[in-house]
Amino acid sequence: DDALPPRTYDLVVSADVLCYFGPLDEVLECLAERTAPGGDLIFSVETLLEGDWRYVLQAINRYAHHRDYVVEVATRLGLESVAATPFQPRTESGTPVRGTLHVLQKPA
Repeated sequence: DDALPPRTYDLVVSADVLCYFGPLDEVLECLAERTAPGGDLIFSVETLLEGDWRYVLQAINRYAHHRDYVVEVATRLGLESVAATPFQPRTESGTPVRGTLHVLQKPA
């Protein structure tokens, strides 16, 4: 993407943003290109507890992404999954939102 400067960063962070994307292939590829070798890419996604799915558009018009799907895309892009930690990013209308905090690393 020509909108981003042609440089890389040791740390790329995205919190509560990727829930607006369905397939993550292109966005993670763009972020991986901007992550320096040995650098970390840390981001959150919303998730659901059960089901056989990769990503799904929820009734709240945000996507939930399965942990295994995110790891699969990361691996395909040459990134290593360091951690995938379940957490609660926020409460919405009194209901806890389920999420996963992913830490990926680009090999040096």
